[in-house]
Amino acid sequence: MATCDDNIAITEIAGLYLQALALVNVLKSTLQGLPSVMCAVNIPLKKIKRNLNELFGTNQPSNNDIPIADVTPMELEEDQSAQNRKLNSMIESFRCETSMLVDCSLPVVYYTTRTHKQLEQVVKEFRRTVYCGKALMTILSSRDNSCLLSLDRSRWSSKNDMCRDCTKSSKLSKESEASNQPGVSNKPSISNRLTNCEYFDNRRKLNHRTLPPAFDLNDLIHNGNRLTACPYYAARDMMKKANVVFCPYNYLVDPTIRNSLQITLKNNIVIIDEGHNIEDMCRSTATFNFTKKELQSAIKELNIVSSYLFANQNLMPRIERLQKYLNNWEKWFDDETKKMSITGTVSLKTWEIEEFVQSLNNCNIGIDSYHDFNRNVSEFCQRLRENPRSLVGVTQATGNFLESLDTVLGK
Repeated sequence: MATCDDNIAITEIAGLYLQALALVNVLKSTLQGLPSVMCAVNIPLKKIKRNLNELFGTNQPSNNDIPIADVTPMELEEDQSAQNRKLNSMIESFRCETSMLVDCSLPVVYYTTRTHKQLEQVVKEFRRTVYCGKALMTILSSRDNSCLLSLDRSRWSSKNDMCRDCTKSSKLSKESEASNQPGVSNKPSISNRLTNCEYFDNRRKLNHRTLPPAFDLNDLIHNGNRLTACPYYAARDMMKKANVVFCPYNYLVDPTIRNSLQITLKNNIVIIDEGHNIEDMCRSTATFNFTKKELQSAIKELNIVSSYLFANQNLMPRIERLQKYLNNWEKWFDDETKKMSITGTVSLKTWEIEEFVQSLNNCNIGIDSYHDFNRNVSEFCQRLRENPRSLVGVTQATGNFLESLDTVLGK
């Protein structure tokens, strides 16, 4: 016999069931291309629905329609208690399942190898699995490996600087303005260009729909040329929806690269192919070689940008602190150079660890100054990434110099 408590429990289960169905519909629209995952999500709902049907029948009868069997009051009470226990257990189980549905998120699989050549083989094997076409993928690489433009070294020192200049938002050129005048044929390929890089403007043409289900770097570059679209930025855009991300070691080991790409390893899956090689990559990431000439170049660029007071009011205190810090490094170079022994045309000096640390502290560039340096570098380089045009005269080389120095000193 169904009691008032039973009806309340049934109503609560029905409400939870409808809530879970709504959540599943949301998940189905979100987790596209992953039927195996949705199958797993649907299992507890089907199981609970089957248990409800077994317990009460497909159509729930009213109290008046329930036949009264010849049972004793004690047997009836035991039967109702058993049903209540089963109902309560189902409610708690269902609450747990629905809370898991609300909080669940799919982890991203980061598969990393030492070289892109090794990634080619991994992608080839991925192509043969049942997951190919169901799990979206992308492959990350540097501009040096994936930029389709040729570097003009008379204008830029690196492809990073070239890319930053070419992807700035540009106004219509005089030629495009002329093409829009009456009597002049219109040229959409020029006049509609958003930046000075046609590949960057077309980057969204290169996506999971226009690429094969599994692709390596060569496939990405080939299709980039075919669609006149940028492989570098397309791969980064596809990472937002990718379930599997293939990349070299340094994309996960180097904090500078991780931060620039907003890669989060927490609660995700990391697979390191030939993990014995990663020790060398970690050592390389924590090592930074630079010359006094590179240091002076960074100081020069900071001096230039500091002259634009109005454009960088909020960042000026950071710039001034970085100028002071790099000037201290230059002083350290001068002081230590005087102590070097000259053998032929080579000057050499080897420090003991304690002596080296003390020499840094003497020039105010040691561990006591690191946290302030780290904070200033973080904000400066973030501005350089997000709004490079506001930092007039600063190249990507200076940003890389500051971040590499920060990484090494932070170890």
